[in-house]
Amino acid sequence: MQPTLRSLVVAHDVPAGFSIDRWASTSPEAEYKLLRSPFSDRFALVDNGLLMTTAKLDALIYHPQPLTLYLAEDGPSRKSTHAVQLYVVDRQHLIRFAKPTYRAHVTENAPAGTPVVVDGLFVMAENGSQVKFDIMSGGSDSFRIEKLENANCTNQTSARLVTRRPLDREIQSVYDLVVRAVSSHPPGTATCRVIISIDDVNDNRPIFSALEYHFEVPKTAMKYDRVGRVKAFDADGDHAIFRLTSASNSFVMIPQTGEIILIDAQLPSSNRTYVLQVAAKDRRDPGWETEQAARIFIRTADNEVDQDQEKHNVVKRRAPRALRPTKRIEFSEADGAPEGKLMFALDKPSEKERFKVRDDNPWVTVEPNGNVRVKRKWDYEELGPEKTIDFWVTITNSEGGGFLDERKQFTD
Repeated sequence: MQPTLRSLVVAHDVPAGFSIDRWASTSPEAEYKLLRSPFSDRFALVDNGLLMTTAKLDALIYHPQPLTLYLAEDGPSRKSTHAVQLYVVDRQHLIRFAKPTYRAHVTENAPAGTPVVVDGLFVMAENGSQVKFDIMSGGSDSFRIEKLENANCTNQTSARLVTRRPLDREIQSVYDLVVRAVSSHPPGTATCRVIISIDDVNDNRPIFSALEYHFEVPKTAMKYDRVGRVKAFDADGDHAIFRLTSASNSFVMIPQTGEIILIDAQLPSSNRTYVLQVAAKDRRDPGWETEQAARIFIRTADNEVDQDQEKHNVVKRRAPRALRPTKRIEFSEADGAPEGKLMFALDKPSEKERFKVRDDNPWVTVEPNGNVRVKRKWDYEELGPEKTIDFWVTITNSEGGGFLDERKQFTD
C-alpha cells in the first residue's frame, strides 16, 4: 500500500516535548509505531497517535532536504504506513500575518466589488514562496479575498477584501472573519481575524408606532395641557422630528418629542372629535419622511357632574401656565467631563421663580436657582445618534402661584 504523506513546518526553537501532529485512530485498538530513520531519534510517537519532539531541532534548520519520518499504523481492520515530511524553519521566516487582528469597515449598500478599508492586511513569508489566501469562516458569502503583488517588498504578500454583494447594516452590522494564508515554500499556514464594521447610511424612513392615535381631553383641561404623544421608529437609529401636516387653532405639536399640547382653552363642552394628521422626518441627510402620515383623533370628553354632588365638591383652579421657547446650546464632550460643573443658568425674569427638571435626566441636574450642572460625565457614544441631551424644566413662581414649562436642549 502506498504510504500517505503529510508536510509539516516546525519552528527551529520548539522545546523537547512539543506536540507536532496527531493521527486519528481508525479503531480504538489501533496502535502506532515510529519506524527507524536518520532523524527518528529526535521524535517520539505516543500510542494514541501523537507525534512529539524529544530534542531540540535548531541543528536541523534549513536542512537541504525535508526530514522524513515513517509511522506504522497497526489496527484490526487495516495496516498502513504514513510518511511525514518535516521542515525545520527559523521562526522569523515562518509565514505569519503582521497582526493577529485587523479592524476594517465598509459602507452599507456599496456595490459588489467594493474594497474593504483595512490597514495593511499582509503576511510575512519566505522570499520566493507562493502564498494563497482564503476566508475560513465568518462571511465568505459576503466577502472574497484577493491577492495583491508587492513590487517593493519581496518577503511580504498583501491581500485585500472586497464585497460580494451590497450589505445591509440593519441586518448585520459587524462581520468577524477568519482569514488564512497558505505558503508553498516552506509549506505552512497562518490565520488572522478581520473584524469588519458596516458603516451606516441613512436609507430608512421613520415608521410610526401606530397609524392612528386616540386621545381624550377632559372638560377640566386648561391651556398648555399635554394631550398625548406620538412615536416613530427609525431603523437607522435616527431621531424623528414631528409636524402637523396642517395648522390647528386648538393644538400644537412639539417637533422634537411628538407631544401634543392644547392651546385653545375654549374647546366645546359637548362631545367632539378633532382629527389631525402628523408626519415625521429623520434629522440626517437626505432627511427621509414617513411614507404615510398618522392620524390623531382627539375627543373632548363630556364630564357631566351630578348637580347634588357638585355643590359638595371643592374645585381647585390652576393658574394658567405657558411654554417658554425651546433653547439649543452646543457644547463639546470635554465640556461635560467634570461632574458638578456649571454649564449655564436658565433665564430668570423674577427672583421668585424656582426651577426643577421635570423628568430624571442621567446627564444634567437643574438647581432651584436655575443653574444647570453636569450630573455624570458625558459619554459621546452613549448619547445616541443625535448626540443631544434633551430635558424639560418646570418653573414655579411663588408670586403668582402658577408654573410654566421650559424645554432645554443642548448638543454634545
